[in-house]
Amino acid sequence: MKEDKPLLTILIMTGVFLVLGVVFIFLSVLIPVITGSNEKELSENYEQHLEKREELIKLVETNQLEYDETGLITNLDKVGLSGLAHNDRIYVVYQEEELIVEFVYSSGFPDEGQSIMYSSGGEKLLKDKLKENTYAFIAPIEGNWYFVQYN
Repeated sequence: MKEDKPLLTILIMTGVFLVLGVVFIFLSVLIPVITGSNEKELSENYEQHLEKREELIKLVETNQLEYDETGLITNLDKVGLSGLAHNDRIYVVYQEEELIVEFVYSSGFPDEGQSIMYSSGGEKLLKDKLKENTYAFIAPIEGNWYFVQYN
């Protein structure tokens, strides 16, 4: 029976280190999101591309841009508006009498993406049209512009 105790101790210690490692990795990903450590970079990106993004919004409003069934705008290069989002992922999320356009800031892996969004109907429209279980929070930037952190 005494010989089993060192083996049991090793198993328990391995389990503890495994759990602590998972917790450490989880916190190292979660803490920057919670504390907004990329807030400065996001703000700079927003300011840097605001004029071009507003130009793109006008083109969407006047139906001058094409998008596929997922809402991905497909002709950015033709209108000279590439580089406004991560991998040029700009989506028309909603377009009827009001408009939501998503500029993917960070696609996240596999989840926890971040986007800068334009919403002509403000935060209320975003909350109405985005599935509540898909985003962690919506934060206003200014005017009709919002930061969306996905789950």
